[in-house]
Amino acid sequence: MLKNITRVKMGSGQQRGDTIIEVLISIAIVSLVLAGSYAITNRNVTTSQDTQEHGQALLIVQQQIEGLRYLSASGTDLTTTFPASHCVSLAGVPTPSSSCSMNSSGAACGVGACYTVSITQPPIANTYNVAVTWSDVRGNTAKVSMDYGI
Repeated sequence: MLKNITRVKMGSGQQRGDTIIEVLISIAIVSLVLAGSYAITNRNVTTSQDTQEHGQALLIVQQQIEGLRYLSASGTDLTTTFPASHCVSLAGVPTPSSSCSMNSSGAACGVGACYTVSITQPPIANTYNVAVTWSDVRGNTAKVSMDYGI
């Protein structure tokens, strides 16, 4: 792609080499290729991290529903009020505030995103809504929500 910059002695005693225009065009082409590669790689990394955070949030929601299912099967009265949000480790286990790193809004902070878990009881009888919200890699608020009916 780049031409040889060394000068070659021609038969008539003249030297021939690459002109500055050729060198600048070569540098511009290489720069465009590198910039395109960077943009594609950056988008792939962002998409991968977004997918990982969404999967972790989904796992937390499923584990919270399993906890509700266990409490329901053990005869525990689930009509008590759940906290608006609480700290959850990435394994989905509720932890005391002292052992859980939390941000100012009360969300559980792990290696990646900070998750806020809320369990509410909609007006429908014997139904609970488990929602996890977090700030995604783009700075937007993302949410995963599931309903559990007893």
